[in-house]
Amino acid sequence: MDTRKNRSVNPMAKGLLFMSIDRFILRKLNTCQEEHTRANLVRLFVIRIRKAEIAEEHDAAYVLSKLH
Repeated sequence: MDTRKNRSVNPMAKGLLFMSIDRFILRKLNTCQEEHTRANLVRLFVIRIRKAEIAEEHDAAYVLSKLH
């Protein structure tokens, strides 16, 4: 039986994980020489930024809905 589905992820730990992934991408961008790989890293970083913006908007909407 897979118990991973039953575990809740600490939001703080989740934030740290995403931050470390972002730092990893930035470090790779700083050292990468291959154009195709750099382009993919930039695309990945843009996707992560957009996803974070959407999550932030969702969180703000949730807070506002709780106030009313």
